[in-house]
Amino acid sequence: MEPTDQIMVTCGAVLAVLALVATLAERRRLRRTDLDRVGFMPWNAIFLFAFLGAVLLIGVGGRHWLGV
Repeated sequence: MEPTDQIMVTCGAVLAVLALVATLAERRRLRRTDLDRVGFMPWNAIFLFAFLGAVLLIGVGGRHWLGV
């Protein structure tokens, strides 16, 4: 595997973890007990862009693992 592929897969894994954190934060925000304490972070948008980047980077970087 080339070094650029390793970098892409590593960055994709970091973005996947960020997408997981955004999902958990959005779930926490939705289940809050004090409805007056609204958040200002756009967790859905953060999840969308992080997940999209993770899928693209892991897909492009991992193509050598699949032999394509």
